[in-house]
Amino acid sequence: MNAGKKKYVSVCGEAASDPALAVVLIGLGVDTLSMNAAAIPAVAAVLKSVTLEQARHIANKALEQISSAEAKAAAREELPILDELGL
Repeated sequence: MNAGKKKYVSVCGEAASDPALAVVLIGLGVDTLSMNAAAIPAVAAVLKSVTLEQARHIANKALEQISSAEAKAAAREELPILDELGL
């Protein structure tokens, strides 16, 4: 075992390309996101709008929820930029 060595975590596909979920994933400590090129502008815009501390707060809000729908709603509530961007 590599005690003390950081394990890098990547997420790819639909999860990484959802702007709200991308914030949650970064807040949970995911290191890299891989997605279709068409999703990059929206995800980048949303990620640029939050600090790492804010992403962690949003991730914690999502984790407090009972269902995935409630978690998504909680994350979206913390990200008004999604509505501003029409996402």
